[in-house]
This record gives sequence, structure tokens and C-alpha cells, in this order.
Amino acid sequence: MKDQDAEPTKAPPVVAVEAEKSLKSFRALGLASSIFVCLCTYGYVQERIMTRPWGKNNDEYITNSMFLVMCNRLTSMGVALSVITFKKGEEYLPTAPMKSYMVISLANCMATTCQYEALRYVSFPTQTLGKTAKMIPVMIWGTCLIGKSYKLKDYLVAATVSGGCAL
Repeated sequence: MKDQDAEPTKAPPVVAVEAEKSLKSFRALGLASSIFVCLCTYGYVQERIMTRPWGKNNDEYITNSMFLVMCNRLTSMGVALSVITFKKGEEYLPTAPMKSYMVISLANCMATTCQYEALRYVSFPTQTLGKTAKMIPVMIWGTCLIGKSYKLKDYLVAATVSGGCAL
């Protein structure tokens, strides 16, 4: 008797579901746009630091890329520490051996140093295009040298990313 008296569970209205989807889409678009703006600003500032003169007479240039990499990493570390400090309830202990992090860190610092040095000779957009265009040759070399196989979809994604950056 009680089962018959209970109200059946109602599904959420279609309008509410659509509104939630729209809100999620709008949020994703906002986050993607924010990342895009931050990366464009970062590239602009990087190129400006490396190519524009500064000092009293505007005749000095940055000559030590390692110093810029250190400043970059210290800033990143400060942001990470502040997030860890203010975001409670999550575990932030490393899960891989420290040796693994060291190798990745060293490779990243070397790559960033090379990136700063390259800005002396090419613009940031050219550099970015070069980085994205390398996917296709890497895939071809992987196939030829070690017999790795890629799906057509992978080649299409690499071509789309390279073409999108070229535009």
C-alpha cells in the first residue's frame, strides 16, 4: 500500500538539463579562451624580452637565457605552492621516484633555454609553427625507423594542428 501512495520520482525538466549543458559549454569556452589569452601574452612577453633593448640608453639586451628560465621556474613554483596552500583536502605527494622528475625537469629546462635562445633569430609565431609542424615528421620517422604504426586519424590530427597554427 505504501508503494502505491509514494510519488514517482520525476526526471529533471528538459529545460534544466539543457541549461546545465549550456553552462558547462560556456564555462569550457571561457577556460579555453583564458588559456589562449595567457599563452599569447606569454609568447608576446617572451619575444619582447629577448628582442627589445632596455636599460638607460636602450642599448642593452638580455644575454643570459638561463636567468630567464630560472625566473620562469621560480614564478611557476610560487603559483604551485600558493595553490597547494589554499586548496585543502588533496594529496600532493609525488607518486613517481624523484629521479624521474629530475630527468623531466632537466629536459624541460634545456628545452626552454633553447626556446629563449631561438627567439633571437625567429619570431614566436614562427617558433610555435615549427614546434607544431614537427609532429608529422616525427610520426613518419617513428614508422620508418622503429616500425610504429599510426592510424589515419592520428595523421589527420597532426595535419589539422599544423594547419591551424599556420593560419
